[in-house]
Amino acid sequence: MIAIEESIILYVIFAVLIVLALIFVLVIQLSIKNQKLRAKGFGGTSVIQRIDAGDRVSLSELNDFILDKSASRSDLVKVTNYFADNIKFPSKNPSDPVPVSAKAEMYFISMVSSHPKADAGLISSFNAKLKKANPSYEKAIDQFESNGISNRRDV
Repeated sequence: MIAIEESIILYVIFAVLIVLALIFVLVIQLSIKNQKLRAKGFGGTSVIQRIDAGDRVSLSELNDFILDKSASRSDLVKVTNYFADNIKFPSKNPSDPVPVSAKAEMYFISMVSSHPKADAGLISSFNAKLKKANPSYEKAIDQFESNGISNRRDV
């Protein structure tokens, strides 16, 4: 009877060790996967490298990047120029309000305007490029820029 209890204890210990080893392997694999994703450009700082290399960057990635308050002014210039040149706003009637499909673009404008490293020159230049490329959004661009600037004051 004692031998049976000892063998059960050994099986339980062995099973626990196997589970711990599996958890360890999964953590290592996730760590390696995250490193590979960062190396491929799926992280805040590598957006600039991808823009410099001429790669496509999504609006979602630009929005994630602009949330990084430590980004330099020169990085902001690259990102805003990329946005103005490559991100197309959905079509709309000039008299209509901003469509739901353009909310991510408007969010980006607001976040740029509220960024601590964005100065008046950068914001003004960005505003002018956006209005030239998207004339039906002029009022919305001004509104979201103003919202961003007022949020900067609140911080």
